Formats: sequence, structure tokens, C-alpha cells
Amino acid sequence: MKFVPDDMEPIFFAGNSKWKQTGINPEKYLGKEVKVGLVLDEKKIIDHSIIFPTPLNPSISNAEQSSELVHYVEADRNKIELSWNTTVGNNVGNILVVMRFEGYTSDDILGKKYEPFTKLFLLEDDGYQKLSQELFQGIPTKGLVSFEFLRGYWDDSFKALDDNNFNIRIFSTSLLYTILE
Repeated sequence: MKFVPDDMEPIFFAGNSKWKQTGINPEKYLGKEVKVGLVLDEKKIIDHSIIFPTPLNPSISNAEQSSELVHYVEADRNKIELSWNTTVGNNVGNILVVMRFEGYTSDDILGKKYEPFTKLFLLEDDGYQKLSQELFQGIPTKGLVSFEFLRGYWDDSFKALDDNNFNIRIFSTSLLYTILE
């Protein structure tokens, strides 16, 4: 059974486990149209072109690198302006942002735990969005927040050559860790 170009293997998911073929460099496919297919018992089932989404390179305007925590930036919750690189071939035209507050602050990571929550929202994939401070209600000062950005391609109504329906989905993710002031 074959799913992707000859020199690339997909990442497989089963429950919480994932695995992939090693030694493959998918970077040469990013942002480019690629033919994918499915061959079963030497019969071509799917022959389709998709554009591999380029990863986002997100940042927060006016944020500074944290002196407290590696990989975190500090940002004023009243002035959160996200920016990222745009892409061609995003057939959806949006990116999904998953905002997570795990219930901790940078002042007290192992101490008091606040009520954690996750919020999902769609943004137009145009490279910029000012976030409303209402999104951050319930997050204390110095709350640790992660933003996961997902850009993808999906076709939920793809009709295969044998008239079966298939879903084709591929996406890239990027993370941004923030301490909200």
C-alpha cells in the first residue's frame, strides 16, 4: 500500500502513539504541489495533487524574550499582535490556533494551580491578527500560555477512482510559548 511520493513516508497515528519513517527530509516538498496516491493490490485507488503547507513562523509584536524561561516570550495581554509568514496553496484560507493555559504562572510553576483551559479559533491566513484581551480572561498575570498554529490542506469529499470517498489531510504546526503580563 502506497500513500506518498517515492522518497517520503507519512507519519502514522494510532491513539496517542505516532511513528514515522526515518531518513526522510520533507522540506523539499513544503509549499509545493505534490502528487500523492494510494495503490492497493497493484490497483491505483487515489491519484491526487496537494500542496504541502509551509510551517508558520509565528511571533508576537512587542514581545521580549523571557529571562525566566527558555523558549518563552513575555507579552502584554492588552497588546497581543500575532504575525506569521503567509503561504500559497492554503485551500482553506484559514489557520487554526489552539491557545492553551495549563493553569500555571511563571512565578509559581510548581505551586498554586489555576483552572486550565483551551480555546480554539480560526484566523484568516493573511499574516496578521490583533487578539482581543477577552481571549485571556481567566489567565492570571504571568500566566503560561501556548499558541499552536496549524496550517493545512484538507479535502473531506475526495472521490477516489474506485468511487469510494476518502479524506485527505495534511498540516504543519508551529508553537509559540508566552508569559502574559
